[in-house]
Amino acid sequence: MSIEFTYRSDLKSYNLSKERRLILVLCDRSFNPTPEIEEMITDELDWTQIFTDSMWHKVLFIVLENLITSGLADKALRNGNLPLMILNHWKQLMHVNSIRNDIHFKEVKELFQKIRQESLSLAVSKGGIALIGKIYTMNNRKMYDIDLIGKRDEHKDILQLFNDIGYKMGSYQHSTEELIPLPKDEVRKWLLHTRGLPNFVKMTNLDIMRYVIVQVQYQIGTTVTKETIPSELILTQSNDNQGIQTVSDVDLLLQLVLHLYRETKEDSFKEWNMDWNLIKFCDLDRFIHYIHDMGLFDEFFKRAIELNLYNQCIYSMELVNIVFPSDITSEGLNLLKSRSTSLDRESYSPEDVFNKLFKLGKHYPKPSSKWSELMEGKTI
Repeated sequence: MSIEFTYRSDLKSYNLSKERRLILVLCDRSFNPTPEIEEMITDELDWTQIFTDSMWHKVLFIVLENLITSGLADKALRNGNLPLMILNHWKQLMHVNSIRNDIHFKEVKELFQKIRQESLSLAVSKGGIALIGKIYTMNNRKMYDIDLIGKRDEHKDILQLFNDIGYKMGSYQHSTEELIPLPKDEVRKWLLHTRGLPNFVKMTNLDIMRYVIVQVQYQIGTTVTKETIPSELILTQSNDNQGIQTVSDVDLLLQLVLHLYRETKEDSFKEWNMDWNLIKFCDLDRFIHYIHDMGLFDEFFKRAIELNLYNQCIYSMELVNIVFPSDITSEGLNLLKSRSTSLDRESYSPEDVFNKLFKLGKHYPKPSSKWSELMEGKTI
């Protein structure tokens, strides 16, 4: 017998499978295993779709951690149709993720020791390094790289530093596990078309993690509007967090706003099949509430207006409020809208948002135009 899922009943209106509705519920920052969800978890579910969709959206371990800590994993295994093989693989991958995250943190602390020795201005700008410990655990947040922001006028010194400690810019060959250096004109393309540099990659001798990736940006903003903000305005507000220089919490929230804005609007993310990813909605939703709980909402609004980013904030927060509705996010939106005089903002219906989020199964296009020329720096 199929059980109807009425919790977050609004999701049913958007033609989402119960598996995808369950993923969204399990990703909710305030997830609570209601009796209805406990009953549903024992229903017949397509766990392969749940696993694959969660993996694609980088929420695989958020979903699993909530299943385990709530006791739902045991219920699904014993009384539902969750295959033991999937659960075993899932748990092993989460354990590996935790180990890899620990390696990333050790690497970034060593990196900042070198950065301070060279008196360079760099700070963690977003990503797992900035979010774990505030809104995520070492287990549940997937991390692929280390995101930094630096000064453009220190460009040569930054290149020299990373070269001296074993990082190279290159195209990774998955068949041979080799890094082929990028030509200088490729670096120039990145500086011209993006906000920073191609990936810095350092090979390791660790079986569990064959390389470490660092991204360095010199400005924030978007290539959609061509309006960017120099890094100096962000770096001056950064602070030391246990040996890791990190942008302020308010600027981190702005970075998350801009990341979601870029991923849903810039051609590059669509061309690279990296657009409309659920983890970016989770990041922004959770950090909005973190900032609210820290009493920094007013400071965030002032900063958004100071940097002329309130339209981007409204756009991204409206998207998040569709996927994860919240009175706090609604309150923030109302305050931002009351201070914004511009009506030039694109908006999406809930149907559009969920259709774009769950477009899995459709063909993934090959990169075209100028973005195909930059793929050599995006092979990992």
